[in-house]
Amino acid sequence: TDGLIDFAGGANLSWLELIRLMKKIYRGEHLSHPKTFSGQATEIVVRGPETSRFHLDGDLAGSLPVTFRSIPGGIKIKVPQRN
Repeated sequence: TDGLIDFAGGANLSWLELIRLMKKIYRGEHLSHPKTFSGQATEIVVRGPETSRFHLDGDLAGSLPVTFRSIPGGIKIKVPQRN
């Protein structure tokens, strides 16, 4: 792997904009929206009100602030050989 974290997000979206964007998110077409962004990094820090919650891959994961770091070699994956 390249050791980078791929991320995508949105800023200053109203509830109505977010609801309209949901279909595009599931189709992978959301990054054309002017209030969305994406990128890669070795560390991502998300700050906001401590009452704010965040989701990872669609599941509630915790409260802000939160820091994500890439740990090269942190996950070992074994792939069976093909017969």
